[in-house]
Amino acid sequence: MPSNSKFPLGIMLMAAPYCVVNGYLQAQDLSQFRMYHQGHIMSLNFIVGTVVTLCGFGIAYQSDSTLVQLKKSTGTYQIPKGGMFQFVSCPHFFGEILEWTGFCIASNGSLATLSFVIWTACNLIPRALAQHQWYHSKFPEEYKQLRRKAVIPLLL
Repeated sequence: MPSNSKFPLGIMLMAAPYCVVNGYLQAQDLSQFRMYHQGHIMSLNFIVGTVVTLCGFGIAYQSDSTLVQLKKSTGTYQIPKGGMFQFVSCPHFFGEILEWTGFCIASNGSLATLSFVIWTACNLIPRALAQHQWYHSKFPEEYKQLRRKAVIPLLL
């Protein structure tokens, strides 16, 4: 979605304090408020959570790389293709939601990590829906044929 500003100062000024507070809460939760048994890194939760986190990171990284390359190569707005773009309009958002979901699973679903999964989803899903609508308005015929969802494959 095109932006009217080269540098979104307002967004940065709101995001920076939130990221500091979130980082502090996550660090406190992991280092002081939670007790993990000695074999936690071999537990099913930790292994599944780590795999989900790495899959989410891979999806987000590949999708962001596709968007950067598309912007560099064309200089105009085009429909991204390949990877998870075959299924959703905003796979980079899907990947980030997966990353935090995996982190939550790996940490046994602590309140701090669960709240961040919810916050991330509540932040990114509306953005993905808006981006999805923008693609439909910018490329009406071509985008309709792709049958992509906005952010969650097969669902949303």
